Amino acid sequence: MSTPPGPFTMNDHSARLRADGSAESIALDASFWQDLAAGRFGDFHNEYLVTTQSFSRNWPLWEMHRHIDL
Repeated sequence: MSTPPGPFTMNDHSARLRADGSAESIALDASFWQDLAAGRFGDFHNEYLVTTQSFSRNWPLWEMHRHIDL
């Protein structure tokens, strides 16, 4: 998947940080989360996915990923 050169904002892209120090911008389009869950971006072994999100008000509860956020 080829991405045109940036700059990009984290409002409409996520950043894939690879183990070799390189990075890739991935557009946050309508199919992003479905493509991620289906493995279309690979398995992220030794990689990180950086995203940001904003909300208009505080959440009434917190989310914790048991095997990651400990």
